[in-house]
Amino acid sequence: VDNDIRRIDTQQATLEDSYYDTSKRYESVIKILSHYEVGDPNLRIMAATTGRGWLRGKVVGVGDDPTIGVVSISIGSNEGVFEGQAFSIYRDGAFVGRMVVENVRANVAVGRLAPEFLGRRVVLTGDSVKTAEPYSNSVRRR
Repeated sequence: VDNDIRRIDTQQATLEDSYYDTSKRYESVIKILSHYEVGDPNLRIMAATTGRGWLRGKVVGVGDDPTIGVVSISIGSNEGVFEGQAFSIYRDGAFVGRMVVENVRANVAVGRLAPEFLGRRVVLTGDSVKTAEPYSNSVRRR
């Protein structure tokens, strides 16, 4: 037990150091982008959302018709979800399918399974979702 505690403490220190280094680099990038903001005001929006990484949530509802593939997820505009964003769906760590958001509210988003998964995969309430690509690559310009 003592060895495990020491190992965990070491891992925690390593993670904290890594987080500190990453946050310092992030701050540096924000300062640089602020100089270029005069030419493109969208840079601030992109910089603010880039550090968020992957968005994660849960399936909170599924439609009755598997040929339509309606899926509701537990995250919405408050977390940065937007229409057209793709999410991968997982169950117990195994890939189930991919959905594309069609409607977003503050705390929930609704979309459909991508065509290649319609009628071929079953999505269940409680499945996990995460952005299908890093959020920084899917930033929507305003």
